[in-house]
Amino acid sequence: MNRNNAIAVETGNRQSAITAEQTARTEAVDKLGFMTVAEAEGILTVGSTPFCFGMGNQSEVGYGLFIPFSFNVLKIGIVGVSSDFDPTCRLRITNYPADGTESKLVGSFPFSKPLPPEGQIEQPRYYNSIYTIRTSSFKEGNIVVEVVSADRMTDENAKFRMSIVYTSNDILPYQVVDNV
Repeated sequence: MNRNNAIAVETGNRQSAITAEQTARTEAVDKLGFMTVAEAEGILTVGSTPFCFGMGNQSEVGYGLFIPFSFNVLKIGIVGVSSDFDPTCRLRITNYPADGTESKLVGSFPFSKPLPPEGQIEQPRYYNSIYTIRTSSFKEGNIVVEVVSADRMTDENAKFRMSIVYTSNDILPYQVVDNV
């Protein structure tokens, strides 16, 4: 009888260890984030969608970065470099669901170069902004960055880079492949 009890206890311990391992893997995957980089060059103009999500292919309404799962946006980072003095703009990021349902605003973000510190005449060439987003879930589909407003942007050689950090709301299937 003691042997059977010991086997039952060991079986329970092993099952607990397996469950703990599965839970740890699931939680680790839940913490996984994705980051995408979008870039634009030149003078940003109102109504344009100048940001490219790779290979210089400019976005347009309904066509941007395709995300193949439902997601939450966590952070947006924007950096720019230009010779403009005191440029400002506002960027709007919109989700266009793949199923054709109504688009949904991810957020609208001001972006400007800070004025020079007291006693300095020139502004820095580089400037950046970071935004933490508290959004609801978005459907799989495209996200597009549009210029909503732009002032004092005249540098044709200006460059802009945006990073978007997001997480999946879906369980992402994975397959382990043995190396042979």
